[in-house]
Order: sequence, then C-alpha cells, then structure tokens
Amino acid sequence: MHKKILAAVCSFLIIFSNMSVTANATQSATTKYSPLYVKTGDKATDMVNIALAQTGKKKADFGYTEAWCADFVGDCAILAGSSNAIPANGKVSTLYNSVLAVGGKEVTIPQKGDLVFYYCSIDGYVHVGIMIDSQKSIEGNYSGKVTQVNGVYRDTHGHSLASGAVLRKFVRPAYYSAITPVPVPTPAPDPTPAPSDDKADNKSDTKKDTKSDSKSDTKKDSKSDTKKDGKTEQKFTTRGSGDYEVTTQSSSLTLRQEADTSSAWMTSIPKGTVIKVTKTSGTSDDSWAYTTYNKLSGYVSMQFLTKLKAPKKGDRFTYESAEYKVLSVSKKNVKVQYVKPADEEDETAEIPEKFTRGSYKYTVTALGAKAFSECTSLKKISIQSTKITTVKKNAFKGIDDTAEIEVPKAKYSKYKKLFQTAGLSSKIKIKKI
Repeated sequence: MHKKILAAVCSFLIIFSNMSVTANATQSATTKYSPLYVKTGDKATDMVNIALAQTGKKKADFGYTEAWCADFVGDCAILAGSSNAIPANGKVSTLYNSVLAVGGKEVTIPQKGDLVFYYCSIDGYVHVGIMIDSQKSIEGNYSGKVTQVNGVYRDTHGHSLASGAVLRKFVRPAYYSAITPVPVPTPAPDPTPAPSDDKADNKSDTKKDTKSDSKSDTKKDSKSDTKKDGKTEQKFTTRGSGDYEVTTQSSSLTLRQEADTSSAWMTSIPKGTVIKVTKTSGTSDDSWAYTTYNKLSGYVSMQFLTKLKAPKKGDRFTYESAEYKVLSVSKKNVKVQYVKPADEEDETAEIPEKFTRGSYKYTVTALGAKAFSECTSLKKISIQSTKITTVKKNAFKGIDDTAEIEVPKAKYSKYKKLFQTAGLSSKIKIKKI
C-alpha cells in the first residue's frame, strides 16, 4: 500500500516537473517584497506605499517567470489586505474583469489607489499599474522594473499613448465593499473612451441636447437633417473637408462608427493629432466629420476640431511628445526647431528627423535654448535627425550627468562638437545609433 502511494506521488512530481509555466499563470512573490513600507489602515494608501517600496526592483528580484505587471498589482493587494477587491490574476484582461466583478467601477478622474489599465487597439489589454495620484502611477515590469510613470507608455511593438494605439482606463477597486467573486467573462469587453473621451462626449451630448434637437424641431425642412426610423439622419458633403487638428481639452477624441454620441467606440485620437476630414455634416459644434485614423474610418465631433492653417515663420505647435517652432516655409516643406518636450517629467525624449503634419512635411534642423532645462527626470535623449545645424546655448542645461544622448552614427563627431559648444557637460555620454 505504501509503495503504491509513493509511486503515485513520484508520478505526480515527474509530471509536474515537466510542466512549463503558462505565459499568464498567476504568480505570487510576496515573500520577496521589501518590507520597508508603512501600513496606514487606508487600503488605497497602503497599496501605493507597498508598491513604492519596491521601486527599482526587477523580475529576477521577485522571482517571476512571466510578464509580471498584473502579478505585481496582485501581490501588492495581498500585502495590503485587499485581495478581495483585487483578486490576483497574472493576465491583465482577466484582472480587469475580476476587479469589476467584485464591485470595482470605472472612473474618469483617477485618484490614489486606483488601477490604470492600458488597452491597445491591436493587442487588447497589455499592461496595468497603480495610481499614485491623479497623474502619476507606479507600475511593475515597466522597462523591466518597478517604475514611477507619468502618463507615458510604449510597448515593444511601438504602440503608444502618444500615437493613439494605446489608451488608459481607470478602475477604482471596491476596497471596503467588495462582493463575493462571480465567474468573469473573457475576453475583456471593448473599452469605453479614456477620461478625455468622456469629457468630449459629455460636451457633445450637451450640445446635441440643447442645439441639434431644437434645430430639428424648428427647422424640420433643413437640408442637413432628414428623418429615418424616427432618428435624425445628417447629410454629409465635402464642404468643410480638409486637414484638422484635434483640440480636445484633455488627451483624446473618440472616433465612432456612426455620427452619434451613442454609437460604438472605435478608437481614440490623441490631442494635437492632425487628421484629414473628407466630409462633414456642417461646421458648427454639433456637426460631425468623417475621417480615417490608424486604418479605421468613422465619425468625430466637429466641436473638438480646428482647421489647420498654413504654417508660417514663428508659429509654435505640439506634435506627438514635443513642442516645435517654425523657422522657415518653402512651399510644402517646413524647417522647425525642437523647443522642448511636451511633458517635462518624461524620462525619454525623441527628436525625429522628419514628420508630416497635414499636407506639409517638417524637418527638424535646430534645438532651442534651454530645451531640456526643466527636465530633471530625463534619462535619455534619442536624436534621430541628421539635419541639425543649430543648437542654441544651454540647450542641455539641467540634464543629469547620468543621462545618455543617442545620435546617428554618421553625425557623431559633428554633433558631439556642436553639443559641447552649446554647453553640454563632458560627463554626459553620447552614444552612436
């Protein structure tokens, strides 16, 4: 009898030892977590304190064997005594659904202890972190370690918040009112828009309630409105078509399947993006525009679009993650100066050689004075442009000596001399790319 039991146990151990770790199996490493944190009794605060105490730790330090951002959140919840509100799960989409299933709720404006989920329009839910406050978060497996983040995300495929391929969803766990878990659906449902989308839609809804409906009542014979199945159908024409800039108050504008705020969400278009509008239902705030973004075609509210004007010398504008100044214009070719990063708390800054904005082609040929003077968190500047001929005085003033600057291999000697003439510290390393 004992021999049979021993044989069975050995068989089980052999089978188990040959099993590979599932890519998204839930893993826990709480015993490897730093205990240098203070628990206050407030669960949201405790989540943040525990996470912050792990800053800088890497995958090997914890012993995780998979992509571990969701595991990190789950382990922080265990240590904070909040695993009932944040059921541990190594898969981001399942963690999202699990937190909602036990009473968590989506919120527009995040606060300390909320979870931030990153949703990619191509790959689905790809990352998760813990909000420190309404702006910053602490995230596991960000650049391979536990890192404080300020609204910046780019995956290994180049999908990013800045490009619009990734957007954030905020979820507030039910720290004090979690319910008994129920089976959660998979895959995760398509997300509703990011915080700025909600603002945009709310404004758009208000406009339509107070303006478009009254117009349809008082102008039933209007050329822009007809009735179909009891709903208002808008007629679109090429009048008003052209290049427009997204001018939302926050980060993005919702692209919808139909010209209606109740229509299905398709993707979000970041603030500052220039899109080509091919037809509109009018030019007023309650009108809609038809456009294509990231190979998706749909409708956006005209309330948050500004028609792009031809650039002229001295103009300033924001493109992706930086501010630029127009130096010269020759037909459709524009030379610009890199003024500064759009977010001075970013850890990386990228300076492209060329980019297209509307029907104009822009080339970066200069770096502005004190371009990085306020960027105390900057760790790397990646300069891709080979066309830089001017670097203003103190362009690199304020950068930490541990920061690195990447430059094109063919321009290494020229740029090194140019940068040091402008005041770059000899302690800062310049690398060839």
